[in-house]
Amino acid sequence: MTLHHTAKSKLVKPRKTLFFGTILLVIFLGGCVPTISERYNGPEVSGRIVRLSDLMPVANAKISYGDTQSPSEDNNVALSNKAGYFVLQPNTYLRPEILMPANMAKTTTIHVYSSLSMQANYVVSGFQDGFYTQMDIGSLIVDDNSDEWPTPFSSGGIDLGVLRGGGAFDGMFSGCDKENGYSAMQLLNISRKLTQVKTTGSPISLESKRSYLKESLGQTQLMWEHFIYQCNDQKPNQHLRDLYLQVVQELESMKVTID
Repeated sequence: MTLHHTAKSKLVKPRKTLFFGTILLVIFLGGCVPTISERYNGPEVSGRIVRLSDLMPVANAKISYGDTQSPSEDNNVALSNKAGYFVLQPNTYLRPEILMPANMAKTTTIHVYSSLSMQANYVVSGFQDGFYTQMDIGSLIVDDNSDEWPTPFSSGGIDLGVLRGGGAFDGMFSGCDKENGYSAMQLLNISRKLTQVKTTGSPISLESKRSYLKESLGQTQLMWEHFIYQCNDQKPNQHLRDLYLQVVQELESMKVTID
């Protein structure tokens, strides 16, 4: 019996070695590497905060990956300096994982809070998930008159005043992130206002207006795309997709004013 048991063990053991060896071979051939690594909760993000009324810098604005008014140990908070510039450093952590190069691109949001306006989210996209990445997000505009909601720039644009006050988050946005939704509306509102800014007799030059508007339009589209895509567990219905197309069409009409 003892000899039989020993012989059986010797036969099974090579099979296990072959089995696990095959798995490791598949992992390495597929570009996947098992490791314990230092990872980051987001990229290092730099940028500048300015106010909409005159495009002057905003000092002491709070920028974070979490709620800027209630930061936690897992989320650093950066403050903008007198010139409006900030650098948000990510937190680090250790994570056992199998690295899969094909799945490193990621999108997240940062939160900006200033005493001049409501909190707003901005999309940061295209960084490597978990890896240390430095990204300049450009100029972020805070609305120092956020109670004003002008009419759409184009005839097919959505009425943000009605959308905000019409219980949209109990209706068509019920499966969407409320915070990102309000941020998307704020950014569209900022782009509309910036498009209508008069540069004649104003401290804002035409060149500055065009530069800031270009950045604002890009950020607005990214925020709306992120907001709509996340709805209903990343399965937005046709009505939501149509709403996004309305926003894109209005943004395209605004781009004409840059040229």
